[in-house]
Amino acid sequence: MMCLQGGIYRLRIGSQEFMNVLMNKILMVLVSTGPRKTLEFGIGAIGIEEFFNVIVTVEDVHRGKPNPEMFMYAAQLLNFIPEQCIVFGNSNSKVEAAHDACMKCVVVASKHPLYELRAANLVVRYLDELFVVDLKNLANIELAEFGSEEEEAEMKEEGDDPYPSTSVAIDDLW
Repeated sequence: MMCLQGGIYRLRIGSQEFMNVLMNKILMVLVSTGPRKTLEFGIGAIGIEEFFNVIVTVEDVHRGKPNPEMFMYAAQLLNFIPEQCIVFGNSNSKVEAAHDACMKCVVVASKHPLYELRAANLVVRYLDELFVVDLKNLANIELAEFGSEEEEAEMKEEGDDPYPSTSVAIDDLW
């Protein structure tokens, strides 16, 4: 979602638009194995702190990824059942941790070959390839929890997506 380039934090392609669409539809959690202070500085530097309902860092748990404890703790803080949570990551270790937590996983491949990450429930190159309906389907929840049927129809009309769906915990700085 964000990366450090030349000492400057930047959002990856499609991240801002994707988060804007989701902001009033679902609860978002930022889970990172990095220190809280560094993470809060990074999200503050690019102005996205209001997007996250909860932040979970390595200081909050006993074991970091690929152990699923961080994702389970995030779900517990929001009072969510793991099966309705979707983890966004960028590696197979994130997919493993998400699946061990009984959560779905969307991998944003960016520069990685898509075939290397096919263990995920959904693989996209960039976040702007996803639609709200994809996330609803992946989480297997009723549309009312994501918004109106009209919103779903509008999102689907913007383009047919060949992938299934995904979303809840956004993982690390990537």
